[in-house]
Amino acid sequence: MRKDDQNRRLCNQTTRAGNPCRAPAIKGSTVCNAHGGQLPRVKAKAARTLLEELVEPALLALRDIVQDMKQPASARVAAARDILDRTGYKPILEVRGMPTVAQFDEWIEELEAEQG
Repeated sequence: MRKDDQNRRLCNQTTRAGNPCRAPAIKGSTVCNAHGGQLPRVKAKAARTLLEELVEPALLALRDIVQDMKQPASARVAAARDILDRTGYKPILEVRGMPTVAQFDEWIEELEAEQG
């Protein structure tokens, strides 16, 4: 990727004269506004690219929170949950109907038996 004297990424397209375009590329893309940077699909891809660049730093930040024992337990648990949720280890959610009176009675009996 070409850069200008201000270290901005430059468009990778050429002018009608065949010279390299000297306009800055839009953030997250390789083209300037004149060479398609305003097209919805180019903007959408640029936005995805910018977000993808934040994935690794975000995971590293979450890892640091999980491993930092100076952090409150609630912060460490929340960070761990975020990592697990985003890597496919979400809890299985199951919606059940209301328990019957007989089930409540059975649970109470089990609790009473455990407590002795």
